[in-house]
Amino acid sequence: MKSKIDLSGMWEFCLDGDKKGMEQEFYNRHFSDTIALPGTTSEAKKGGRREKREIGYLTEPYHFEGYAWYGREVEVKDYQPGDQVILKLERTRKSYVWIDGVFVGSRESFCTSHIYDLTAYLMQGRGHLSVMISNVDYKAPGGHMTSPDTQTNWNGILGEISLRVYRGVRLKDVFAESCWKKRQLKIAVNAAVDDKISQFYAKLAVSLCKKGESVDWFCESVPVQLTAGANEITHTFDLKGQNEPEGWNEYTPVLYEMRVEISGETSGGTYADEKRSALVFGISQRMSGVFI
Repeated sequence: MKSKIDLSGMWEFCLDGDKKGMEQEFYNRHFSDTIALPGTTSEAKKGGRREKREIGYLTEPYHFEGYAWYGREVEVKDYQPGDQVILKLERTRKSYVWIDGVFVGSRESFCTSHIYDLTAYLMQGRGHLSVMISNVDYKAPGGHMTSPDTQTNWNGILGEISLRVYRGVRLKDVFAESCWKKRQLKIAVNAAVDDKISQFYAKLAVSLCKKGESVDWFCESVPVQLTAGANEITHTFDLKGQNEPEGWNEYTPVLYEMRVEISGETSGGTYADEKRSALVFGISQRMSGVFI
């Protein structure tokens, strides 16, 4: 990753309880009201105040259901042609994103981050970012993700809100599958390479260390050849010959943290990316797979 731009702070804001903003093109507007993100509309005292306090479940002090619009200018100051710019909204409801009035896409997950590739939409690395968050019209209404018994049906954006800038290559997804019987670790990587790079000779490195320790227990690299666009790489690493891996079970739940790096050179320069796994897993003595 080349750089990360924190988008937390004050955003332009507008409530849209009637859900008219799509047809009235709110994504092309600027708003006079503001809100601090990360946060929720209730925390910012937006919406109708609830005077009644429930005793059987949670009560939002300020309740709102509908569309909420958030906007701000964004700029990648060290932008270079070929940079990949990724928007991350760590936790939210249904989201819709526009850059300078052009629709980028939508996401609906309640339990994973919403990731948007803004590369093709940011002209010279800058533009007006509009985000609409909807906490209505769910495909599967109810459940603990929106229940007043657990967290309420809030509207807002929580956690990390950022632009991540990648130069040349980006590790999009990493999957690991362990096999205790064979003492093997299979890695599957999805890497995106700049369209202007026709071929990219690189090194894929994987290292493991026990959770809580700083010394790598396992570290190995393999050569890979990538091409412009999406690339899928799979490789099986043999853990035999290393210090014998400690298996996971319910009595001795040994966990490992994984780091995956990809790096290489082209005529245009040196490119690299790394994922330090939030992937904490155990090598099960009873079955194959990954424990996250």
